[in-house]
Formats: sequence, structure tokens, C-alpha cells
Amino acid sequence: MAFPKENGMPGHNALSVDSSCAGLYPPLANARTWHNNEDGTIDLSDNLGRTIVEFSPGDGLDYISVEPRSVILSMSTEGVSLF
Repeated sequence: MAFPKENGMPGHNALSVDSSCAGLYPPLANARTWHNNEDGTIDLSDNLGRTIVEFSPGDGLDYISVEPRSVILSMSTEGVSLF
């Protein structure tokens, strides 16, 4: 599970990532920030601002990863999962 923490900056939040996320995609263990982008995508980034995963709106309430292309992840209110 990955959740944004409200920190007072619209669209840019600290991130809480459950340790089980690294089992799905190991780089997720380094995710520290959540970015809501103007184009509707969501980026999970490391502490230097480098994007680890970019999600794009999918069908319904789910988001599907578009970067990196080496793995496909989905994100919903249930959390992040391997697609």
C-alpha cells in the first residue's frame, strides 16, 4: 500500500509506502514522494525527485503504470499491485 501524506503542498506530498510494495517492484522501496500532475498522472519519486513509477488513469477507478515499461503495475483504492 502506498498513501500520500498531506504536507501542505498541493499535488506534491510525502509518501507512506508499505514494505510489501518492494516485493512487487523493488524500486518502490525508495519511493518518498507522491506527485499529482496536471495531466492526471501520478508519479511516485525518490528523495531526489527521480520518478520511480508513473501511473496514468485507466478504466474505472484504477491507475496503470506507464513508466517504467519493464513492469506493469496497477493502483487503486486497494493499493498498488502487479498487473
